[in-house]
Amino acid sequence: APPVSSPEEASSPSLRKKKQESASDTTGAALLSARRSTRVAADKYTHDGDSWQETLAVCEMPATKSGEVKMKIRSYYSNQRTGDRVWDEPPSGASRVLSATEE
Repeated sequence: APPVSSPEEASSPSLRKKKQESASDTTGAALLSARRSTRVAADKYTHDGDSWQETLAVCEMPATKSGEVKMKIRSYYSNQRTGDRVWDEPPSGASRVLSATEE
């Protein structure tokens, strides 16, 4: 039996029955199923089937007005098949991304 939420409901069998019937109603279940997005074309994004390895690099940033040179750690991703490299994030079609190690 479902939990009782008020003293009136505990003493009224008809209220409990209505609550049970509404809880067992599954007519809305079909409305909650996943559907393919209509905003993005199905063939717009494809994967490349390659592995991209993340590597960390220390880069020298342009000097500030005070002449101070700053260092920044940036990621670049290398395609293990072709050797192509891209800065900061893997391409949107990357199939497999291998994270940088802690070393």
